[in-house]
Amino acid sequence: MADSAREQVQLGNQIVELDPHDAATVRDAFTTLSHAYGQSLDEQRRQLLSQMGTPQWQVPQPMAPSGVDVPDVDLLFQNKEQWANHFATAIDARLAQNLAQSAALVHRAVQAVDQEFRRRELRDQAQSVHDTTMEAMIERRGLDEHRKLIQSIYNDRYAALQHLPLAMAIDQIGQETAEEIARIRGTQPPTPAPYAAPEPSAPAGPPLLLRSARRAGSGGVPGGAAPQQPKTISDLIRARQAHLLGTAA
Repeated sequence: MADSAREQVQLGNQIVELDPHDAATVRDAFTTLSHAYGQSLDEQRRQLLSQMGTPQWQVPQPMAPSGVDVPDVDLLFQNKEQWANHFATAIDARLAQNLAQSAALVHRAVQAVDQEFRRRELRDQAQSVHDTTMEAMIERRGLDEHRKLIQSIYNDRYAALQHLPLAMAIDQIGQETAEEIARIRGTQPPTPAPYAAPEPSAPAGPPLLLRSARRAGSGGVPGGAAPQQPKTISDLIRARQAHLLGTAA
């Protein structure tokens, strides 16, 4: 079979070329597996939420602030110096308790700030990986002029592809975009640029999922329009035909 009739499929860190039937079979298999994984994940989340808390738990009652223990007043008349020492010790203990409580509050505040910085750092990293993967797919498939259509398909297919590995999900969005453009034009999908395998590197961690990028604040296609509500295929066809007619004019 000629190379022009083959499709590229992203499998982890590899891009393989398959005939259209095999490529569709592979994509359908992974989509089915990701859907089953998503259902299991949702069920596990529901079970965990149903088990949180116990019926015996009660709202703790607020504790009244403790004051300074004042020594016996009779001791003041018997031994003024001893009474003063006991009183000073009680005040020091109370101050030490207040300082410990303040230090604990500051420590928790610092931890909360560190966690927020870490969360933002992870979000930025996920956003960067998502945008880099998207740009690589757009360049490889020659879809730079069709970012709005990519964004529409991205929004429409997000729920079905959110549990796929990020690279595979974005590659499938690119393939569906190319097929939609070819269907509107009445031509065959363009052949992606030949894939050059990257040099071997250190083993990476688990692949990101498409839902991880969205949860990190990704808007879908970098440099494209803001996320819109998913459109029907008829709306996409009409909008694309209007764009092509305007370009031809």
